[in-house]
Order: sequence, then C-alpha cells, then structure tokens
Amino acid sequence: MKSHDTTSDQHCYFFKFGLLVTGKTEEEHIPKLFRTLMELGICYFEVIRKVEQLGVRTSEKNLEMVGSGKKIPNNDVVRIGFPARDYLKDPCTYVLLLDDLEHNRTDQAQQIFERYRNALDPILHDQKHRASVHFLVNMLEAYYFADAATVNAVLGTICDKLRKSANCQGGRPKKVK
Repeated sequence: MKSHDTTSDQHCYFFKFGLLVTGKTEEEHIPKLFRTLMELGICYFEVIRKVEQLGVRTSEKNLEMVGSGKKIPNNDVVRIGFPARDYLKDPCTYVLLLDDLEHNRTDQAQQIFERYRNALDPILHDQKHRASVHFLVNMLEAYYFADAATVNAVLGTICDKLRKSANCQGGRPKKVK
C-alpha cells in the first residue's frame, strides 16, 4: 500500500489514526472498537484530543493581523486544525474527527460538518484528504456501547411508552410464555 501523502513516495505498511472525539465516552471507548484491526498489526488508533462539539455558527469573524494581512486563526482551527496538522506531520497517518450527533442536532448536520471541515481544510492544505469527519448517531453509539436505554429511545419501543406498565420491567419487555 502507498500513502496518499503528496510529499512522500514512502510505502506504508503500518498506519496510525489520530482520533479527535467530542465526548468523554468516545474518548474512553472508541479506540477499543478498533482493537481487532490493531491486533492485525497493520494499524493503530489513538485519541489525540477531546474537542467540544461544534454547533452551527451564527456569525463569522475574520480577524487579520495588523501589517501582515494574515488571518488570525479562530478557536475551531486552534482546537481542531492545529492538532490534526501536527499529527499528520508523520507519513502514513490519518485523522478521524468523530462527533456523536444527537437527535436534536441532526437537521444541522450539514452546517456542523462544514464547520468542522472549515477548521481542518485551511490548515491542512494539500493534506486535507488525510482528515475526515464522521458523525455517530444515537443508534450506532448505543450499539457499540451497549446502552439499552438509548436503543429503546431511538426505536420507540413499547417499554418507553409503557414504562410503568406491568408489561415492562426495568426497561425490558416481560417474556411472554
């Protein structure tokens, strides 16, 4: 395999993935999801930074340095773009930004995605293809972290509707004989 790094002709036999995550649970558990891949000895996943979730930006301030005309990086670039750029200095490395997109933010997904890309792309320049943005949705998150309450909430199972009912015990339907 060959890295898509445009500055190197080096062949990659081992890949490192730096994770930018938006939650404490993701920070602790996401690397464990990739354990099987890491056991193959071809790659390694590590959290390089926990970042705050970004929402839709209501106003954009473009401040410039006096005399140079260069833009002053905003907080998104400082918290997301700079750590990604530093991680990508080594060949055969990639950055994955993972945001656990809650249900009440799904209608803003495109704007949030663009905000993350705007924090990465201007800093990474010709290496921006080595960084990607991904959203985890409640169902996927619940599946990986075995969170039955979230699964029930997403699916709207009978136990959510009848929690106090005699047909539901501890969030699970009673077994019918």
